[in-house]
Amino acid sequence: MPKEMIKKPIDGHEYLIGQLTTTKQLKLLARLNRVLLGPLGNLAGDTDKEIELSKMKFDVKAACEALAANLTEDVVVQIVVELMEPVMRDGKPIDFDTDFQGEMKHLFKVVGASMEAQFGDFFGEVSEKLKSVAAVIARAASQQSTGTSGGQSSPGKPAS
Repeated sequence: MPKEMIKKPIDGHEYLIGQLTTTKQLKLLARLNRVLLGPLGNLAGDTDKEIELSKMKFDVKAACEALAANLTEDVVVQIVVELMEPVMRDGKPIDFDTDFQGEMKHLFKVVGASMEAQFGDFFGEVSEKLKSVAAVIARAASQQSTGTSGGQSSPGKPAS
């Protein structure tokens, strides 16, 4: 029996989000891992030991390039369409190609809610660590773009 659907109001619409079957969740999770984990690993640079996040050097450019290479049009569409499969909008099935025309920001809010419904228990445990990684990455990217210190500001040049 399917689990209860999650009600989620987003931008004036009421969404009901169900869960994919376990098999579909695992396949989608594997695809997401292939797309995201390699680029995230590139951020850590050439380290094979556990070190404090704030002391890591991040190669943001290499990570972004790897992520862009992994996120082809077909991969993005396939993942998003699968995540939207168990979603209803205002009590009706979604017409993916018309309901979100010109509303990409809205679409990705709904995609995020669906990801939370599909993988929330799994990602919930690592969520805080991912938030701290994201904060360090954002700081590193900001420092690289402004040339400020506090981390590695450019490849091969130590931070001051």
